[in-house]
Amino acid sequence: MARLKRRIGFLTGVGIAVSMVVGSGLFGLPGVILQSVEPHEAVLGWVLAALAVAPLVYVFSFLGVRYPVAEGVARYAEVFFGRWAMYSFSAVACGAVAMGMPAFFLVIGSYLAELFSLPPQEYRTVFAAGVVVLATLLNLRGPERAALLNRVVVPATVVFVLGLTAYYLPVYRRESMLMADRILDVSSYSAGSLWLGAAIAFWAFQGWENLSFVLEEVRNPSRIPRIYWTSFLLILVIYLPFIWVVSAASYSGADVTGLSGLAALFGGGAVRGLLLAVVVGVLVANSISWTLGVSRIAYAAARRGLLPRAMSRLHRRLPRNSLIACALYYLAVMLVVEAAQVPLSYLFLLTTQGFIILYAAAVLAFLKVAESRRDRCAGLLALLSCSLLLTGFSWLLAYSLVLAVFGYLRYRRKTPDSA
Repeated sequence: MARLKRRIGFLTGVGIAVSMVVGSGLFGLPGVILQSVEPHEAVLGWVLAALAVAPLVYVFSFLGVRYPVAEGVARYAEVFFGRWAMYSFSAVACGAVAMGMPAFFLVIGSYLAELFSLPPQEYRTVFAAGVVVLATLLNLRGPERAALLNRVVVPATVVFVLGLTAYYLPVYRRESMLMADRILDVSSYSAGSLWLGAAIAFWAFQGWENLSFVLEEVRNPSRIPRIYWTSFLLILVIYLPFIWVVSAASYSGADVTGLSGLAALFGGGAVRGLLLAVVVGVLVANSISWTLGVSRIAYAAARRGLLPRAMSRLHRRLPRNSLIACALYYLAVMLVVEAAQVPLSYLFLLTTQGFIILYAAAVLAFLKVAESRRDRCAGLLALLSCSLLLTGFSWLLAYSLVLAVFGYLRYRRKTPDSA
């Protein structure tokens, strides 16, 4: 069986990881969350999401060294549940990104519409389609080209977000103090609001599972933990102070809600245009990394027979057919979303719950192979995080359940004597 070429080094891996995580979540979700919860609840929701992710990063870094394969999370699930789980959880992974990627590109399209002073609701699909084509074409030339962009964009993201944070912290000093008082007031919280804020914010920390699908291409698998933890720490430095400022701005009465709500912080004139251009650049780089990772998810699923076999064929050691098929799918779904006026919040939640299920499967696999007390404690904390996040999805879990059953039936069809 043909294997993917090992071409990703440490810096490239960190760049891909940060670009997979930082993007639509950072620039699109703060406004979405603030539409549903109070600013002080939004802050705590982001903190809870970060705390939930930390033990998961530990789990993924451990499993990434042991199983650096293109099947990623689905391979981890197989370790605990058996061979059938490779199929069921691959189907869940495909279903999660099938909802998330079109929503992600529409976030980029919204900011591009803001950049060109056009109504986002009317023009976001057109711009999103252009980004789909661009991200696909760059990935067709290999991950090295995308990595060059990531090495520029990741430092630019850090400078941009920290600069914006440093500028607005003094502006919203009074609101920050008032918001801090509300945060310390336990009676001001609603359990449902905290869950909703954390569940939506969790989207912004997704990417570790996507990174697992490209680990087969890492040159030195022993450096995988360093890739995970370096990128996680960078992301915390980028996220948490920025979320505080955005929430303080909302507390002051500024309208920062909606997919492109952060544009309200960018002022006007040339400065606004420059800042929006930076945001668009970050989001486009993010889309290139996610296009890379998702094409590997589809490639691995096709290799197992879950998707058409043609998508598993390699061209110059790259999954060209998978990249093209995914791009066509994104375009089709975005058209359906716009035509049917499907709320993007549903797409975000369906994607999030799918990945939480994948995380839980990875944690169970980790607990099966963990040997030290520290490893087992980290695994139990990660499992608790997943359990708490899944409690509020109720009927939406039927989506992932149907996908898991589909994957299992495909496994039974391929191996009828497995039962």
